[in-house]
Amino acid sequence: MRIVSYEIEGSSVDFYLISLTMGDVPSNVNRWRGQVGLAPASPEEITQDVKAFQVSGHDVKCIEIYNEDGGRGIIAAIVDLAPQYWYFTAKGSVDELKANAADIQKFLESIQIN
Repeated sequence: MRIVSYEIEGSSVDFYLISLTMGDVPSNVNRWRGQVGLAPASPEEITQDVKAFQVSGHDVKCIEIYNEDGGRGIIAAIVDLAPQYWYFTAKGSVDELKANAADIQKFLESIQIN
């Protein structure tokens, strides 16, 4: 399912892109929360945590999910190319993700879609 995987030098973060036809933000965020051992969040809580921006004229929704107690996290972005959606997902330890969060954000903001 992966289209491409990215390596973040000096880390064990798993950062990749997949493309699917479903773009429901709350369902995806709650699935990711479950993957790191967190309970589901309400749509209102998710809306507060999502950062929205645009790349190449397309809407992007980005969220950082950290389970401090479990030590795992996910930084994910959904690029709306309806009817297709691109999912950029970085999974790893909370410490490594936080250390690389600014660079991941810069990368996401630099995406060029033709």
